[in-house]
Amino acid sequence: MCFSGFLLIDKEEGLRSTACVELMRLKLGRSVKVGHAGTLDSGATGLLVLLVGRSTRLSEIVMSFTKEYFVDGVLGVSTDTDDMTGHVIQREKPPRISPEQMDRVIASMLGCRFQRPPAISAVHVGGRRAHEISRSGELPDIAPREVMIRRIDVLRYPDADGVFSLKVLCGKGTYIRSLIRDIGTALGTSASVLKLRRTSVGPLSSENALPSSVARDLCKEDLLAHVIPASEVLSILPFGEVPERLDKQCVNGGFIYARDLVGFRISPGLIAGGAVLVRHSAGGGIYRLADGGRLDCMVNMVL
Repeated sequence: MCFSGFLLIDKEEGLRSTACVELMRLKLGRSVKVGHAGTLDSGATGLLVLLVGRSTRLSEIVMSFTKEYFVDGVLGVSTDTDDMTGHVIQREKPPRISPEQMDRVIASMLGCRFQRPPAISAVHVGGRRAHEISRSGELPDIAPREVMIRRIDVLRYPDADGVFSLKVLCGKGTYIRSLIRDIGTALGTSASVLKLRRTSVGPLSSENALPSSVARDLCKEDLLAHVIPASEVLSILPFGEVPERLDKQCVNGGFIYARDLVGFRISPGLIAGGAVLVRHSAGGGIYRLADGGRLDCMVNMVL
């Protein structure tokens, strides 16, 4: 039984992520910290990663992992939420879209790009949530944010009703609702999300998650039995050992240079800002790679 680690929940449609977190807090008791590593829209289903105990400090790390989504979109429909839970603003006959047209637009969405989050979202605008501003009758002025779309596979091209299906791999802060809206715009029409499911966050999969309908009926002991130790999840990170001469410095949260780690190599995919697992005599810590190969401690003694 683990009091610190990751509790994976397969969220059902209609359940708010914050309500799920609060329920688990009640189940586990107020003495056990519970947080999350990124919410899901209430209309979406799939993997919700809850952080338990000391692992609540790892939220930023887990949110930086690549996410996998399966989404159904529909062309010709615009709503105030960019999905079908909102009010329909405009509905038109969807245009005929060839596979070649769709492939060109999908290709234009890949890589680092700027994306404007939906008006109904948790993004902060001037100290308030965008959805609070929207529901008060105002239009939030949301600045576009840089996101990373790593891969998009077309599983179904738009049919006569404008319905299409995608598999998306993306980075932190990406709104799939915005992606579908932008695909519609690029195709000369509007588009909204019909159905959305998150299937993985880094190495964590919805296949290993507790259905939320099951989790709500479990006792504290049964829930804790499903908590995955942080060390199992963090094993996917690049790592290195601290040499004895620098051990005390790192145990106390001091910085270290990557070149001083034993058994560590900077891989081509590891860029500045990336997370590195640094092992020392007290366990280890998560460090952020800065320019010049300097590693700065983010979270210490998490193992």
